[in-house]
Parts: sequence; C-alpha cells; structure tokens
Amino acid sequence: MSIMNGRRIRAVLLLATCCYLTPAVADTLPCDDGIKTAFRPDADTKVVAVRLVKKDEELKAPDAQQPVTAAADLCLVKLLVGPGATAEKDKNARSYSEGIGIEVWLPTQANWNERIRNYGGGGWVGGGHRHADKVGSKVPAIVNANIGYASGTTDAGQPWYQDGSFTFLSDGKVNTESLRDFSVRAMVEQAVKTKALVSLYYGKAPKYTYYDGHSQGGRQGMKIAQEYPELYDGYMIAQPALNIAKFGTAGLYPQIVMKTELGFTAANKPEAAAFATRVAAASKRAVAVCDKTGLGFLLDPFNCDYNPRARCRHIVCRRGRRRRIRQE
Repeated sequence: MSIMNGRRIRAVLLLATCCYLTPAVADTLPCDDGIKTAFRPDADTKVVAVRLVKKDEELKAPDAQQPVTAAADLCLVKLLVGPGATAEKDKNARSYSEGIGIEVWLPTQANWNERIRNYGGGGWVGGGHRHADKVGSKVPAIVNANIGYASGTTDAGQPWYQDGSFTFLSDGKVNTESLRDFSVRAMVEQAVKTKALVSLYYGKAPKYTYYDGHSQGGRQGMKIAQEYPELYDGYMIAQPALNIAKFGTAGLYPQIVMKTELGFTAANKPEAAAFATRVAAASKRAVAVCDKTGLGFLLDPFNCDYNPRARCRHIVCRRGRRRRIRQE
C-alpha cells in the first residue's frame, strides 16, 4: 500500500472519529428507511437497504446449509462504500466493482450490550452485502448479533462469493484497486463505518469494539492490528492465512491427490458427493469404535486403530470394476 493511500485512510479514520464517535448520548433511530437519510458519513458511502429482521425469522447465510434463526429482533443495514474499481470499464466483468459492500447487524436498543464485534471474511470473501434481497454475512456474525453485539461484515470490495477472478482486469492487467480494497481498505471501512452507524443508531458510542476472524479473516485482523491498532480494543484471531502463495498451493494439493487417485475432484459434483458420503460413513464408524468416553468425536484420531478396509469386502477401483480385497 502506498504512503499516499495510507494517509488517505488515516484521514478517513480521523474524520469518522471526530464526527461520530463521541460519548454524548443522542436520540436513537428506528429501523427504517430514515437511516438512508440520517447516515451520510461521506460522499462515497450510501445506504443500500434497511431491513427489520423479526425474532424467529430464518436467515440464509452463504456458509450455512440450513437457515439461521434470529434469536431477537435485529436491524440489518447494508452499505456500499465507493469509489470501487474505477480502472475496469466493463461493468459486466468480474473485476468491476462499485465499491465495498458492508452489512451491519444491530440488536434492539434493549438487547444491545454496548459492544461491537465485527467479523472477518474467509477465502476470497465476496457475497451479497450490497444486494438488498440477500444476506452476505456468514453465520458467526449473525450469532454475534443474536447474543447482543452490533456486528459488521464486509465483502472485501467485490460481490462474487469465493471467486478470485476479480484480481485481474479485462485487459489482463492486475486489478490493483480491488486488491487494495481486499487487502486492507475494506477492513478499515468496516471498522469506521460500523462504529459511525452504531453511534448514530443507538445515540451513543460503543464501550468496546472487538474484531473476530480466522483464515482470511485472521489475515485481515492481523493486518489491521499491525497497521491500524487504534480501530479495535481487542482482537480474537485464529488460523490466519498469512502466506497466501504457500497457503493457496497447500489448499490445491488435496484436489491434485484426489484427481490422481480417484479420477475426479470436488468440481465433479455427483462423484464428489458420493465419495463424501462414503468418507462420512467411515468417520462415523471410526467414532463408534474408538470413542470410548462417549463424546461423539475423537480427542486423538491418531490413537484410533479403526481400519475401514477391514470392514469391506469390495471396493470400486478407479475404472469402476469391483475388486475383491482380503480382510485385514
């Protein structure tokens, strides 16, 4: 990141702190479209949608197979922070972006614990943050809001969920603007805009502000803690994906082994689903054999002597022929 970009980001931080993060108590806001008019922290930020989520409403998070239930009433505010990837001229290209999408989940005034617990992204991030009819946040952010935290998430500057194709422009050049947003600016905006909105919505600043993230979210948290430690009072970071070049190669290797040994990868949905079913069945049997304490999982898998091949009489070889194997 250039020195000039760093100065600009710090100027945004100073402005947001000056204008919003005051300890004085003001009037609270209702969860309605009035927030679109009331919340104008800068010229590049607009409120895309305001949605009142009622208790027991089911929410479809992108990382959950089953809906997440709202434990109490919540106010979901969706933001879009420009300017976006201005170097990309083709609006249909994957590298085009209008800016950074942010979702902020706000408990009711009665249920708010006066704290912010922002949640980081994962993988290539992306999602439905900027779309009024979608939920972009992952399950932990909704859970954080369910237990009383105001919780903000970001798509890291691009709408395509878990798709790294945004990294290059249509002409083949590196998309430096989107990579800037992905690497650091999105997390700064996430912190600044969440604090500003929370202060406005509840009529007072939060007592404490925390960051929560792992994997890519852990990398994001480490970056912010290193360069902008003033943004949060505390960090909970796990398994940060710090060396992306090596991390990405390591993540690809299992697919290479899968292709070599089985003849297909996770991209082959039917074959992969059938294989996952067999793996799940073997795991279930291993737990049944080795879980001596009845925990439902294995504390030490390497100490389990279960052998799935000993329970099979036939396996399917790579060419689809059945081959007898000797019980061990």
